Amino acid sequence: MNYKYPALGEHKFHIHVAPERYSKLHGHDFLEVSFIAEGSMYHEIDGRRELLGTGDYFIVDYGIQHTYESASDAPLTVVNLLFYPEFVERTLAGSRSFEDVVNSYLLRFRYKTLRTSPTGRTFHDEDGRIRQIVEELREEYRKKNHGYIEYIRCLLVQLLIHTMRKVGRIQHERARSEVVMGITEYVREHYPEKLRLSDFAEENHYSTSFLSRKFAEEVGVGFSEYLQRIRIEQSCRLLENSDLRVSEIAARVGYENVKFFNQVFKQTVKLTPRDFRKARQEAGL
Repeated sequence: MNYKYPALGEHKFHIHVAPERYSKLHGHDFLEVSFIAEGSMYHEIDGRRELLGTGDYFIVDYGIQHTYESASDAPLTVVNLLFYPEFVERTLAGSRSFEDVVNSYLLRFRYKTLRTSPTGRTFHDEDGRIRQIVEELREEYRKKNHGYIEYIRCLLVQLLIHTMRKVGRIQHERARSEVVMGITEYVREHYPEKLRLSDFAEENHYSTSFLSRKFAEEVGVGFSEYLQRIRIEQSCRLLENSDLRVSEIAARVGYENVKFFNQVFKQTVKLTPRDFRKARQEAGL
């Protein structure tokens, strides 16, 4: 029996909508899929810290330590799907790893062939399918109509298959993935500069349209949005840890137009840069 979540102990599945805007470093004795339905937050797992927004989600395996905190004072809604492997497949009773779930006959993905684990990494719901599944899961779990547990199991399997397909597409395009990985690494190191995907495409002998499509498939967002996310992530750190003016920070992260920087920042974090800095100072963060 799981004493913190009795329903999880009884049914091997539970939906928990986190009320906290901050979570200390912790691990689980169950599997977790966390979907950001609203807002933005910093998520740290396996030593990696990322700024995540609405539509992003991730899988946490047994014993993996992670923590998160809201990136602003705007509303934050994180829907956590908690489950044991045997909820997906009854023969997995006693299993304590996501690998066993992936290898089960319902999903039939060969975990050992994956070059990167699907746990701990960030996925993006680019077409709205994951949100639709999560909302239907919440509705079924709330109403608890006859047969709801079996229906929830089917929905969860759908979510996991959609996610593994994302991983599979990346694995299938191994050679092409290397160029995308190179782009993301270059962007993280040179984000203040004027970067264009067309330059990367020409350098690596791809058409811009092809590379744009592959980048979006593998990273989950388009090149421009990814570049903006990295710049906003860096600007948040400068707002928290320096006394630089907003215009100076905008210039340092690659925005010549401070008005446009303010617009992108508010769209991403749901606060203006000044309000973000003030909120972090008042919170003592």
